[in-house]
Amino acid sequence: MGSLNKFRFLHQARKNQWLKPSELKELQNKKLRAIVKHAYYNTEFYNRKFKDAGIRPEDIRTIDDMKKIPFTTKQEVREHSLGTILAKNVDLNKCKIIPTSGSTGKPLKAVYDIAADDFSKAINLRSMMENGLKVRDKWVNIGDARTSNNPSWFQKLGVFNLQTLSIFDTIEDQVNTLIKIDPATIVGYPSQLKLISLYIENNSLKQINPKNIFTTAEMLDSNTRELINSSFDVELVDLFGCIEVNRTGWECSEHCGYHLDVDSVITEFVQDGENISAGDSGNIVYTCLYNYAMPLIRYEVGDVGIPTEEMCSCGRSLPLMKSLEGRCDDFIILPSGKLISPRVLSLLIKQTEEILEYQIVQEKPDEMSINIVVSQNLTSDKLEQIKLEAQKYLKNEVLVKVKLTDRIKRGSTGKLRSIISNISSEND
Repeated sequence: MGSLNKFRFLHQARKNQWLKPSELKELQNKKLRAIVKHAYYNTEFYNRKFKDAGIRPEDIRTIDDMKKIPFTTKQEVREHSLGTILAKNVDLNKCKIIPTSGSTGKPLKAVYDIAADDFSKAINLRSMMENGLKVRDKWVNIGDARTSNNPSWFQKLGVFNLQTLSIFDTIEDQVNTLIKIDPATIVGYPSQLKLISLYIENNSLKQINPKNIFTTAEMLDSNTRELINSSFDVELVDLFGCIEVNRTGWECSEHCGYHLDVDSVITEFVQDGENISAGDSGNIVYTCLYNYAMPLIRYEVGDVGIPTEEMCSCGRSLPLMKSLEGRCDDFIILPSGKLISPRVLSLLIKQTEEILEYQIVQEKPDEMSINIVVSQNLTSDKLEQIKLEAQKYLKNEVLVKVKLTDRIKRGSTGKLRSIISNISSEND
């Protein structure tokens, strides 16, 4: 039944993008009232948060009323036990539990029940199908193969049959696997696709010819976009979101900005506690409208964006975010000159639950430090394991030091960059 729900959700989502703006707003308001009521009566966290603010569910009728609700920070989510944030009677054995990527240096966990996971995947599929993904495409995701799921019955029949390519493989192995699979669609981190593109250009390869490339999970700069487009002879499409609420926005072929998935998530742009005007830069705040297992209301995600009142020339009614302003982590540069994607080390570190925050700093070509803040004491064995795994992936070319600290310094904007390299590269 779950798989059939996914297709039903996808069908509805593809219709929603053509609704009138007034219809989309009413759909948002209806879903907002439902999730607020559910969170108040079924989660300890939001019941207490609403009562402390002196509000009840009936006080929140429309999006305009949301300013009455206090923000939810990542710090709060980390500090409270999962049981207080999850809804009553949620069976974790029937849920999908996803550690966040830790791109902010603050790994968390997101919990989706079956219905929320199906809806989330439908919204994600919409963004790709509207940009060329076909039902029976050979489709490759370059990511963490350790967390990939077993294929469902319809995937075994060749429908949305996604294969995961391990980001931990060498670039040469990844390229050879792509040549072997010959995918029509590739999804990956911009940093990793940049390395693959450089390899393709340096070796004058012509055997990988996807119809579609989607980038996600990291900031995409214009130089990286141009390099990937040139190497694969495509016009890539950038997607964005976060693990906690999944897909929240996406480009279409017009590239006028990012269409916001307002039928699944309310996206606010806030500065100094107030919603900002179109054209201004604001901190992104999400309210997920469909995850009843782990409600997140006015959740500060840590990214910055610029909304616009312009409508896309494609004709869709989904509103636009003009641009995204986020973190740009550095590549690690080995003494041999080889570049390592910042995402790889983040994926290695996020497996250690006791780590609250981290920052990797490459001081010299052959030396780096992993500074970590922990929730409880880590055993010397775990610290040694982190160091050895990092050194192993870095081909033992770099001496890795793991340091415990009480606090990690933020940048001038207040953001925490998870990877900083003080080594320059001609490919950066």
